[in-house]
Amino acid sequence: MTAISEAERARLQSELEQRRAAEAAAASECASLRTELEALRVELTECRHAELTAIREVLAESIDEVIDQVVMLNKRLQTELWNLVKSQLGALQARADAVLPDTKSAFGVARERADEVSELPDPPPPRREIN
Repeated sequence: MTAISEAERARLQSELEQRRAAEAAAASECASLRTELEALRVELTECRHAELTAIREVLAESIDEVIDQVVMLNKRLQTELWNLVKSQLGALQARADAVLPDTKSAFGVARERADEVSELPDPPPPRREIN
């Protein structure tokens, strides 16, 4: 092997120290970039969570409004249906009265019987045990 002069050795040592310094700077920059990337990931997760929370709140409000509208529409339709049934029943009773002259008394008797049946003694009589 050839002997390396002191000047050559100093130059090589200097180059080695420069490489190590460059590698250390690159490693430091890499660590800094990783830290920044992790901070951005955390921020993105927080933003996504906030957006989903806002979307849930808007959907909940919208669903409540739709339910209120459906309930209101249902009540209106029930009223309309009940009015239609009453008018049809009235028309049917008028036709029956025109055809059968004594239908009012028959309807009255049926109603009276229904009222009598609905008036049960209070309390009901005791039940017999079955073996």
